[in-house]
Amino acid sequence: MMAPLLTGCDLVADIGGTNARFAIHHLGEFLREQVLPCKDFARFADAFRHYCDTQQVQPARAAIAIANPVLGDRIQMTNHHWAFSIAETRGELGLTVFNVVNDFEALALSLPYLPAADLKQLGGSEPVVGAVKAVIGPGTGLGVASLASSHGHWQALPAEGGHVSFPARTAREWAMVECLAPKFDNHVSAERLISGPGLALMHQALAQIDGVSIESLTPAEITARALSNQDPRCHEVLELFCIALGNVAGNLALTVGARGGVYIGGGIVPKLGDFFSRSGFRAAFEDKGRFDHYLGPIPVYVIHSPYPAFVGAVRSLSV
Repeated sequence: MMAPLLTGCDLVADIGGTNARFAIHHLGEFLREQVLPCKDFARFADAFRHYCDTQQVQPARAAIAIANPVLGDRIQMTNHHWAFSIAETRGELGLTVFNVVNDFEALALSLPYLPAADLKQLGGSEPVVGAVKAVIGPGTGLGVASLASSHGHWQALPAEGGHVSFPARTAREWAMVECLAPKFDNHVSAERLISGPGLALMHQALAQIDGVSIESLTPAEITARALSNQDPRCHEVLELFCIALGNVAGNLALTVGARGGVYIGGGIVPKLGDFFSRSGFRAAFEDKGRFDHYLGPIPVYVIHSPYPAFVGAVRSLSV
């Protein structure tokens, strides 16, 4: 039986390079959640309409969190082909309000409102009340943002920290950078390795460095083999991934002064379970020479909320 038409509600969406997640926010709840593969639709507006038609909703306002810089009216996704004008899309879809924010800006806005049960702490002590919070998360790319309190209000600070140069420290990491540099105009960003596609790149690079022939594996296959201890090379890849994320997260904490905590989002880390807790992530996070004492008390939280960007998208409608 088809659900009754729901009108006058707010639509929220989390748009990544792979999937578009939609829901309705109505009377304080997220309803009629649906995940649509981005590749199945030529335009964002087509996916929006498909969701509204299949879920029988007619929203008045919409707020979307998108994996892309939001620098003006024109949106061109980095890891997908969708491109659109915010103003034109608002008119085309008949919306009174259409907010578009960076996905990690939305994630940052959600941080003060996530339930404690959805956060798993990894090291550190208690966050400093009112201090800056930071969020970082690998998925199709590597998102970064921070959240600062000003006169009792939280202000999200979007950034593109995933595109900083990969901070190689060990000989193994330097070898990977040297191996991959020619493919990327000699700039290997953190996102190139600390992401889903990065797992596959790292797997291929290590095989090339070691002079061995290996089968081509997807990020999901690499992760599954690593977690089941079926493949030592996949295990090394996932361990190096966690260590690299810890290194970059520690750099982020120092850069923005994130004494309010560092939060790990994205679609990969929450699925790693105890592997992540046992990995070298925390040691790499704190290993900053003279400032290891600064990072030691900073708590790191892995976000286990199903759609935290929805929470931030809703907050953007009231900011």
